[in-house]
Amino acid sequence: ATLARIRAGEFQAIVDKSHGVRNEAEAGIRAAEAQIAEAQAGLAQAELDFDRVSKLWEQESITKPVYDGSKARLDVARAKVNAAKAVSVGARERMNSASAQVREAEIALGDTVLRAPFGGVLLERRVELGALVAAGTPAFILGDLRLVKGRFNVPDSALRSFRQGQSLALTVDAFPGETFHGRVLSLAAAADPRVRSFEIEVAIANPGLK
Repeated sequence: ATLARIRAGEFQAIVDKSHGVRNEAEAGIRAAEAQIAEAQAGLAQAELDFDRVSKLWEQESITKPVYDGSKARLDVARAKVNAAKAVSVGARERMNSASAQVREAEIALGDTVLRAPFGGVLLERRVELGALVAAGTPAFILGDLRLVKGRFNVPDSALRSFRQGQSLALTVDAFPGETFHGRVLSLAAAADPRVRSFEIEVAIANPGLK
């Protein structure tokens, strides 16, 4: 559950900008991969051509300028593949950097929201809107009312009827006619001198959060 939220517009803008940079980097990777594929296709064709020209050159069926031209085209094709791969590496580095920026921005945005660690009931708020608080300052007190504790006292003559872990059916004045089911957590080792009775603590399931 969200307990509090500060104005997150500036942080959201940073997140949006970071996502935009990452999207551009992803587009750059796709373009680089397409460029690599095109360059590799050109290289494959240049290698076939040069292989054919080399055999003709060995058979003295072509002139040296023809051979040199084929060799030059092969070198250019190889250079294009290497250049395309370098572009891809750069695009992936930008992608990694952009992804890191997105994570940092999303963490900062997440820090603008204070969330409860469990689904409970807000019992007390200790900070006011606009207050400046130091790190570690308690801001809210929450209660998990799915399991509540109850205490009652019994005379020593009745103490032997209770044991730790025992299931009990309980009623309380606040909810007349209703029965709650609890389990004994502890029995006092000594009597309360003020009332001369022993305190028993029970845990009570409270699915209705009453």
